[in-house]
Amino acid sequence: MTAAARAAAAPAAGGGGNPMHVYAVCTPRDKGWRWRIMNAAGECVEESRARFASISVAVAEGSRRLAAMKTVDRSVPRNPYRLTTHLRSR
Repeated sequence: MTAAARAAAAPAAGGGGNPMHVYAVCTPRDKGWRWRIMNAAGECVEESRARFASISVAVAEGSRRLAAMKTVDRSVPRNPYRLTTHLRSR
């Protein structure tokens, strides 16, 4: 499944740990936008079941949910630079 769009990441307010982000996601088969809360490791923490008419409404609702969760992200961000030693033996 490919996401048609991602929009407006909103960092979590609060202290400690890495910030979690709220994204608005729309897929081709769905009508409307959903919010998705992602941690620093790129894992989906929670996703809405409801659909929203606009990106801004979806992000606002997701931000409210993130504030209500009161969780601290203790995940470790992935290393964007992958080692290629496994390719050298070819």
